[in-house]
Amino acid sequence: MLNKRFMAAAVLTVAVFAAAPASAGLITFEFAGVIDTVSDPDNALDGAVQVGDPFSGSYTFDSDTPDSYPGDPGFGQYQSHSFAINIAGGGLAVDAGPDDSQILVSNETYGDQYSSGAFGFESSGVGVNELEIRLADNTATAFDSDALPVTPPELSAFSWRTMFFNGVVLASDLEFNLYGTVTSLVPEPTVLLLLVAGMPFIPRRAQRR
Repeated sequence: MLNKRFMAAAVLTVAVFAAAPASAGLITFEFAGVIDTVSDPDNALDGAVQVGDPFSGSYTFDSDTPDSYPGDPGFGQYQSHSFAINIAGGGLAVDAGPDDSQILVSNETYGDQYSSGAFGFESSGVGVNELEIRLADNTATAFDSDALPVTPPELSAFSWRTMFFNGVVLASDLEFNLYGTVTSLVPEPTVLLLLVAGMPFIPRRAQRR
């Protein structure tokens, strides 16, 4: 039985890699949460987003992306491939490409932080100044380094789990701010399948420090 399971996992792993050889290093995380605060005094969103509305999204990055600040052992910045969010069942939805998306990892004595987001882009009639999910741990125990995590950080390790969206509706030039709580951060199902099936055959990522 063990040999059969071993062979099945090996076949599945080869099949997944064969189906997408050009993107074997790409990883997608999916997130979800609830809107806590809507700051829209000029009614830029025309009521499309309300407190209590759900949001969900995803971001994709390459596991081999280098740190833009290799000389700083407590701070890592990594360019990502995309970041997208859908709020209130499509009441507001934007997506950013690789030129605007990034992941930040901080491992300092005063605390650890992890954020993924995008800045300074336009999508679906909205000018996005800042859009990110941010996790913060004031005990500085969430991370051992500023290395890029290839599995989603455990939300329970962070006391602060927020989503922030500052944007402008281009047609009216009116600004809004949205705040939310992130309640879920998981691998994309196909990524999870690859990790489970192929873990025995994939060399562990070398520790940066």
